[in-house]
Amino acid sequence: MTCASTVNFAGNSRIVDDGFDMPIRYSEFEGIKNGVTIGNDVWIARRVRISHGVIIGDGCIIAENSLIRKDCEPYGIYGGIPAKLIRYRFDKGVREQLLELQWWDWSMEKIQNNKGFFETNLAD
Repeated sequence: MTCASTVNFAGNSRIVDDGFDMPIRYSEFEGIKNGVTIGNDVWIARRVRISHGVIIGDGCIIAENSLIRKDCEPYGIYGGIPAKLIRYRFDKGVREQLLELQWWDWSMEKIQNNKGFFETNLAD
């Protein structure tokens, strides 16, 4: 929770094999209004329910068994029924910088070349 990403890069062959840009279209959901929007690098635990039209911001962490009824701000940690903001993963300045960086759009090579960035505790 204190590093730039919630992704486990170490030894994760799926990331290399699948790549980051893998849009998946589910035909049964096409045309549905008020769908859920999930940002980049979001970690959602088990048995989470999300209401239609909700936006979960980049870098969010959603606790197990939560009910998400309202939009979740980027890099927030949410939990409960209904879910509430518990705290942010980082201070406002770090959140703004991460949103500006958009590291999830980086190539795998750039991510590998910036390994130190992903190992740094940004919450200090």
